[in-house]
Amino acid sequence: GFVRVASRLGWCWYSGDLWSVRDRCLSCEINWLDPEPSRECSDYELYVKELQDVQKFMRFYRGFHEPPTEMKYNQLLDERSYLI
Repeated sequence: GFVRVASRLGWCWYSGDLWSVRDRCLSCEINWLDPEPSRECSDYELYVKELQDVQKFMRFYRGFHEPPTEMKYNQLLDERSYLI
């Protein structure tokens, strides 16, 4: 799905329903479509705050920009089952 963080746009893979609190932690990393705003940008502080909020939902698939293979997924289940 598409993700907007302040003025920055990206997309990410996710598993389940993004409106479900439980499923939102099953999002992959964001693939950004534009560069990070500069620190001098007027909405930089908003960007940092919103990015922190969005990153809370990337717990299980942190470090993955696309869904893992089935074998890697099963390994993640064993390692990270406490997150879901």
